[in-house]
Amino acid sequence: MKSNKLKTVLSIILLTILFTGCKKEYIVPNVGTVNISFANHPSYLGVEVFLAENTNVIIYSKAVSGLKVTIQLNVGNYIILPYALYPNSFNPITIQLTPGKTVNVFYDEDNVGHIR
Repeated sequence: MKSNKLKTVLSIILLTILFTGCKKEYIVPNVGTVNISFANHPSYLGVEVFLAENTNVIIYSKAVSGLKVTIQLNVGNYIILPYALYPNSFNPITIQLTPGKTVNVFYDEDNVGHIR
């Protein structure tokens, strides 16, 4: 009789520890988003993205058909460089992406980039 009560009490304690000890872990996204918008759209416009630590390797390149492009990238430091048919028309912008956050880059009428 005592062993049955002891087993019951130990089972309740064990179940209580199991259910209260488990906490739900939240998964933190490892990506950030950059929105790039343009006031001017030359006849040909594209965007290249480089790692800030290694500007010799393009990690993203895309022709832009509208006035806005959205890119999802892993968390890190990047250089955004739009390009057109005429060289040096846009200045590069360095950004830092953090998990789950969005960075907004705007190129004004003079093709100068600003982080908003």
